[in-house]
Amino acid sequence: MFEEIADRLERTQAAWIIAAVLILQCLIFVPVATVRPIDGDEGFYLLAAKLVFQGKQLYTDFFYPQMPLLPYVYGLWMSIFGFSWYAARLLSALLAVGTGLLLYKYVVRLTSKRPLGLLAVGLYVLSSLLLGWYTVAKTYSLSAFLLMSAVVLLPGKSNSRRQLRYILSGLLLGLAVDTRLLFLGIVPVFWLILCRSQESKPETCLRRQGWLLLGLVIGLLPNLWFFAVSPDIYIFNNIGYHAMRTGGGLFGFLHQKLLIVLELIGAWKAWGHVSLQLPILLFANCYYLLLAWQLGKRLSFAFYVAAVLSVISLLPTPTFVQYFCVVVPFLIVNAILVTHWLDEAVPGGTARVSLALLGVLVVVAYVLVAPVGVGQFLAPPAPDPLTGEGGGDWDIETNRIIAAQIDACTNPGEPVMTWWPGYLLESDALIFPKMENHFGLRVANRLTSRQLDRYRIISEPEIAAHIREGATRVVVLGNWVNRPSKVRYRQLLGESGYALTRKIGETEIYIRLRSR
Repeated sequence: MFEEIADRLERTQAAWIIAAVLILQCLIFVPVATVRPIDGDEGFYLLAAKLVFQGKQLYTDFFYPQMPLLPYVYGLWMSIFGFSWYAARLLSALLAVGTGLLLYKYVVRLTSKRPLGLLAVGLYVLSSLLLGWYTVAKTYSLSAFLLMSAVVLLPGKSNSRRQLRYILSGLLLGLAVDTRLLFLGIVPVFWLILCRSQESKPETCLRRQGWLLLGLVIGLLPNLWFFAVSPDIYIFNNIGYHAMRTGGGLFGFLHQKLLIVLELIGAWKAWGHVSLQLPILLFANCYYLLLAWQLGKRLSFAFYVAAVLSVISLLPTPTFVQYFCVVVPFLIVNAILVTHWLDEAVPGGTARVSLALLGVLVVVAYVLVAPVGVGQFLAPPAPDPLTGEGGGDWDIETNRIIAAQIDACTNPGEPVMTWWPGYLLESDALIFPKMENHFGLRVANRLTSRQLDRYRIISEPEIAAHIREGATRVVVLGNWVNRPSKVRYRQLLGESGYALTRKIGETEIYIRLRSR
């Protein structure tokens, strides 16, 4: 009887802790998601999500230089809750909350200590890099959630439903790859970790890998369909474009990658977010590696995932600090394991007190710099370091007003020419053909006219020709057009019979009133 009461109390306490973890994260992630300025990439991600639910075919009907899952996940969500910025941001925040909950459960599984699980969630939810990038509608929150789910689902000490968990882990890993192609580099880590146990027999290892592979293949099947429809278009969107968008190829610009490494350890600031938090976590993981060697401990699954993720996040050209936000949850796991191992290894007395004080100081430093880091994301976006494009209207409410003004100037379904597709997320107007993605212009001058048509990419001369011909009645000039280009297009629009009819912030809406 007493054991039954104790068990009920234990379950009740666990439920309350889970509820507290969820509420704490929602109170932080959701507000940040609603006030954080728009990231320029969100425009093409969310318009792609809207287009696929309007019957458009990914890749063949419009250019989309990413793996295919995100438009369908966000499109399905917004088809239920409305195609809006706030609906999309809410999904990103909820995915971030889900990752935090999985992080808590994983740490508790590894350490059997709920306070350490709560500490992990505290470090996670106060990480400015995550608050900045898990709250936008890009690949990070979705891919991190899928990858963490795949890691947590791999059976630990529990023997229950092992076969199903291997399959589901492989499926979720495949879906993570469907979101970010670079995650394909994580697959060997899962493959090898299944046979790490010393008591594993070869046949057991092969059986585990087989179930994982089955789930992985199921998760990757959608790519086979897109590939079968048009192999060259699929390869160009996911690989070819990235090899030619800069002069460095797929994995070039080594000097720029070195600067990113310096930025990650806090020794340089040039390309993005800088915070003391990431160097703290990186140092903790280096110490974790040393401690594991000293104590004869086996390195965690999370350490291998973090190490491989760090390497593959450096591969794209150019590399950005934001890519490393997917590594942070796994760095936190290893930082917590340092605390767990030292707590077990260090005897009581002065040494334990000193260790506790040092830990408190590190956590306090981590927490104190959080507002400074988050403040960088709440400020208006800085000019793009590659193109010099900057300025523009990146506030959610301003963009909702712009969408309403576009609707006031157009009929439902009327095509609108704009260099940044995000304007049309909440509009009833349609995007002008081949302008669904603003990144295509970066490679347009390297493609033949046949390739431009096949890959659904528009060029600057083609845009100018359409304006001169009056191919569309409404043109929106604003985000993602640098100042020299704006001057040139203003002149062209005036010469082609367009007049400025509305101006919201730095965004200008032109209507063609007459023929030349």
